[in-house]
Amino acid sequence: MKQLDASGSRAAIMLVGDDEALRGELRHALEVVGYRVLVGQSSIRPEEIIAVRPDLLLLDIVGDTSGDGWRLVQQLKSTARAAHMPIVICSADGAFVAQQDVRLRSQAAAVLTRPLHLEHLLPVIETALARRPARALSPLIAEPTRDEFFYLGGIPS
Repeated sequence: MKQLDASGSRAAIMLVGDDEALRGELRHALEVVGYRVLVGQSSIRPEEIIAVRPDLLLLDIVGDTSGDGWRLVQQLKSTARAAHMPIVICSADGAFVAQQDVRLRSQAAAVLTRPLHLEHLLPVIETALARRPARALSPLIAEPTRDEFFYLGGIPS
């Protein structure tokens, strides 16, 4: 089943993060359900993301104590061409996500804690894409539950 954007084209999702295994798993899973997937490392510059014009950015901030992920989000949100691009942030560090809660709520369409469950991630992506044209979005904060059987990026403890 192809996941289409408003123009009827397959929606493009850009995955950004340093975990190569996670990027590979997510890329495969999202392509299987019909998304076009672009991949970049966390060192990617905002203008590189803007140049490829993804419909959604999925940003993994695991271990991002330097703040580069947050600067990337702020730079994209302050740029007219990317201000309304939905950004879904994920992190394996739930405590880190909680510490950054206020900043996340103001910048991200969704915030997820890893491991990511496909059954949970897909509706979040679909909702973020559907809301993309809106200017004032309330963010979606969600965590996967233990009973979901398909997960990406690690086995739940």
